[in-house]
Amino acid sequence: MERILKTASALMIERGYSAFSYADISEAFEIREAGIHHHFPTEAGLAVAALEAHRHGTMLSARATGTCEVFQASPMRR
Repeated sequence: MERILKTASALMIERGYSAFSYADISEAFEIREAGIHHHFPTEAGLAVAALEAHRHGTMLSARATGTCEVFQASPMRR
């Protein structure tokens, strides 16, 4: 599931939300689209999960470098 989120995040950064699809992700590491749908029934749900995972990684990096106070914002709203 982590690979799906990382791939979705990278595609959104590269292309934007409206320009990536389950087909792009499944092609990136050769899994069936059904496997993605199993974990993320909607593309919007996948996008939110990918953004939350990216934000979490950024916060961990900030804590490690002592710049954590910059990321004290409230959780993302769905």
